[in-house]
Amino acid sequence: MSEATDIEGRLAAYCGRRQLERLGPLGSGMHGNVFRAGSPTAAGEVAIKVHLRREPFEVELETYLRLREAKVAQVLGFNVPQLLGYDAELLVLEMTVVQQPFVLDFAEVRLDFPLEFPDDVWTHWREEK
Repeated sequence: MSEATDIEGRLAAYCGRRQLERLGPLGSGMHGNVFRAGSPTAAGEVAIKVHLRREPFEVELETYLRLREAKVAQVLGFNVPQLLGYDAELLVLEMTVVQQPFVLDFAEVRLDFPLEFPDDVWTHWREEK
C-alpha cells in the first residue's frame, strides 16, 4: 500500500468514526497531510492531520495535549489550533482551523529535555541576543 493510499484510508476511517465529511486538502509536509472536514451537526470546519509515522504523531499529540491543558490559544501573537480529537491507532489529529498568523506544526517539538547543540552554536546564539 502506498503512503497516499494509506493516508486516504486512515482519513476515511477517521471521518467515518467522527461522522465528518472530507472537504479538501489544507496542506502537506514531511510528517503527513492536513485536510479540511465538516459535519452537518457542527458549526464550522475542522482540520484533520494524518501522520505518516508514529513518533512525530506522538510528539505532536503530547504538545497539543499540554497546550490544551494550559489553555494556550496564541504564542507571541500567533494563533495555535485547538485539539478537538485524535486517534492513536490511525495517527490522526483533529484540530480547529485558525486564521493567520499561526503556528501549526509541533511534530519536531522537544518538551522535556533541552535541545542539544555544540557549545559554539549556543555561544553564537547568546551573542546575537
